[in-house]
Amino acid sequence: MDYILTTSNLCKRYGAVNVLNNISIHVEKGAIYGLIGKNGAGKTTLIRVICGLQYPTCGEYSIFGVKNSDREIGSMRRRMGAIVDSPAIYLNMTAEENIKQQYCILGRPNFDGIDELLDMVGLSDVKKKKASHFSLGMRQRLGIALVLCGDPDLILLDEPTNGIDPQGIIQIREMLIRLNRDKQITIIISSHILGELSKMATHYGFIDKGSIIKEITAAEIEHSCRKCMSVKVSDMTSLIKVMDAGGMEYRITSGNTADIYGEHNITDMAVALKNEGCNILGLSERDETLESYYINLIGGGKNV
Repeated sequence: MDYILTTSNLCKRYGAVNVLNNISIHVEKGAIYGLIGKNGAGKTTLIRVICGLQYPTCGEYSIFGVKNSDREIGSMRRRMGAIVDSPAIYLNMTAEENIKQQYCILGRPNFDGIDELLDMVGLSDVKKKKASHFSLGMRQRLGIALVLCGDPDLILLDEPTNGIDPQGIIQIREMLIRLNRDKQITIIISSHILGELSKMATHYGFIDKGSIIKEITAAEIEHSCRKCMSVKVSDMTSLIKVMDAGGMEYRITSGNTADIYGEHNITDMAVALKNEGCNILGLSERDETLESYYINLIGGGKNV
């Protein structure tokens, strides 16, 4: 597997408080990796450590195969871009001027590609407008444009849609999918908006109390969250007999209930159960979402 970023037993401690506790993650090249956790779970701290803004207390991480303890880690970070907390933009400058300033900071020889960059993030029509007059979504897109000035292979975004209106969220989502698809940029996103994250992420890392509790692909989540029919019956043995005879895919969830996957004729199943002396006590459709999957995984709680 070609991993662009890995961490191994990564820890960050402030006094007696463990903010990161033996975190190990694996981000594949070309992935959109959704980092999901409550407020205070350690998402921002993890991103700050990876970006070199804070030092880990113990453990290690590798970027593009180079460990954080190697001398070459600095050159690897030049292949990265990040927005932590909020975009670092000059509000008294226009979008175009902000990007020109970033070009100068990076030592780029000319201003070639600025118009293409502004078009890529959907700001070409307002390039002469000062950032102070931008909406939160426009500022976030400008921040991403500044990140892209260095032609990164990996970008890390900490809550990129926080506080943004629905239209702005859609624009940022479509832009990130386009960057990942067309530019082959690997993206790590921490987000509270799980419904929106589920529309673009290819992989997930669930973090709780400073620890990664599960890594899973979007395909695996989709398989786990398939639509199913939840059936409650008077006799589970009879239900199992009918399901096995019909070649149904199912999962027993309690002593008298089961989830049945796929499309099935409810009338035929009810007749078959009746012939076995079994009654249907309850029947409902269930379609688990990423949010409900996360809640079930961590056992509920506030501030998701």
